[in-house]
Amino acid sequence: MVNDRSVRAVAASRFSSEFLKPLYSTYGFSQIPKTILSLFGLGSGGLPLDCVGKGPYDRVIFILIDGFGWKFLQQYQERYPFLNRFFKEGIVSKITSQFPSTTAAHITTLASDLPVGQHGIYEWFLYEPLVDRIVAPLLYAFAGDKDLGTLAPKLDPGHLLPPNLFFGALQKHQIPSKIFQHQTIANSIYSRAMFRGSDRIGYKNFSEALSLLKEHLKTPGFFYLYCGDFDTKAHRHGLGSRQIEKALDHYFHQLETSLMTDPVMAQKSTALIVAADHGMIDIHPSTTYYLNTKIPTLEKRLKRGADGHVLSPAGSCRDFFLHIEPRYVQEVQEELEHKLKDVALVCRTSDLIDEGFFGPTGISDKCREKMADLVLLAKGTNSIWWHEKGRFEQKFYAMHGGLTPEELETIFLFYSPT
Repeated sequence: MVNDRSVRAVAASRFSSEFLKPLYSTYGFSQIPKTILSLFGLGSGGLPLDCVGKGPYDRVIFILIDGFGWKFLQQYQERYPFLNRFFKEGIVSKITSQFPSTTAAHITTLASDLPVGQHGIYEWFLYEPLVDRIVAPLLYAFAGDKDLGTLAPKLDPGHLLPPNLFFGALQKHQIPSKIFQHQTIANSIYSRAMFRGSDRIGYKNFSEALSLLKEHLKTPGFFYLYCGDFDTKAHRHGLGSRQIEKALDHYFHQLETSLMTDPVMAQKSTALIVAADHGMIDIHPSTTYYLNTKIPTLEKRLKRGADGHVLSPAGSCRDFFLHIEPRYVQEVQEELEHKLKDVALVCRTSDLIDEGFFGPTGISDKCREKMADLVLLAKGTNSIWWHEKGRFEQKFYAMHGGLTPEELETIFLFYSPT
């Protein structure tokens, strides 16, 4: 069934005629870790009770399909029996992403059980004061570097990344947790730090991932399967591409014919959750507004880091964060409001913090130190980026990070045998 309360709550959370405001205390992604813990009988809180069945459960399977937001669920519901099962036999809830609507923010929230404003890993590229540079936390590298882990010699992960409170809670209560990721990221610096206390299992492809998952389902515990192909292919090929159609066929046919036929899925003590960290919106490389090309005088008014380079780009091409020299903030804001009036909404990040866009309790001191002065929220299908040939170029055909319904509306699907 569709959880109508969740649909109404998300629809009512408006920021403007174009943008939504993220939910945190009710139907919001940041409530998922506490929801999972409650399904094991550990504490209270989480998403409203109308999103889940009555526990406790011995096995909780959490499948995260990166980028597969609400509009895609609506688009593909009838095509795939696996998805339709949730409408007929489970609970389909609409929730919001956090802001920014990025993978870095949401994967870190899952592991830390903290909203984005508390853990501080809010974007793919962000300013890290400990090294006075723009970094890519998930890659554990400096922004724009081709190699992974270039940040490691300069900064211990424990100083950049938050504690993994969610997996720590499972470990404390002796609930085994298994993390299934593609083999290219299963042993990354980020994964080792944020999934500490869990068994990290790398897979070559989705078929192997399901085989490994089913093998481990023989014993109780928490099972987290991360699926990144849809997001990756959407970025590279666009939302109407045959590549993403193939990725979804691969996911949902195998989930129905392989996972759902496993005897464990017929047990009342098993709970299955499918969620997405965010949605996506069409963009195009040819229409990218390159700030430093269009406004060449901007660069001299930005802050510079330890390497002498301007602290840019930060954020993504849908939520571009600007670190500006204090004496120029008002001037830059007024100029960008004029020049980008049809491209983006120009906001003071301090205003968004005060209004709860990064979480209901504001942001931590550590996060505040990373935060920029302004953020440019792309309107429509626009994209805003920074150009340095061979290092920073906008090549994507679909993206996320902003506050449009396409980006912010996402899913929480629950199923358990009755």
